[in-house]
Amino acid sequence: MYHYWLRRKAKYAVGLACSVFVFAYFFFHFFQGDRGLSNYISLDKQVSEATQTLAQITEKRQGLEHRVSRMRSENLDTEILDERVRAVFGYGRPDEFELAQEHDIVE
Repeated sequence: MYHYWLRRKAKYAVGLACSVFVFAYFFFHFFQGDRGLSNYISLDKQVSEATQTLAQITEKRQGLEHRVSRMRSENLDTEILDERVRAVFGYGRPDEFELAQEHDIVE
C-alpha cells in the first residue's frame, strides 16, 4: 500500500517539477531571449535614435537642396553664387573685409 502511495506522489512531484521547469524556461525567455522584452526595449530605443538621426539628416538635406535650387541657371541667385565663390576660391574686392566662419574655410 505504501508502495502505491509513494508511486503516486512521485508522479505528482515529477509532473510538478516538469511544469515548473517549463514555466521557468518560458518566463526566462520572455524577458531575456533573442525576442524577449529586454531586447524589444533595446530595439525600440535604437529605432527612436535612428528616427531622430533621420529627421536631422532630412532637414539638412532639404536645406542643401534649397541652396542648390537657388544656384540653378533658371533662378540663379547672384548673392549665393558670390558667397560660394568667395568661400571656395577666396576671392574678394580690395575694399572689402572678409570674416571667415569655420565652415567656410577650405583646406
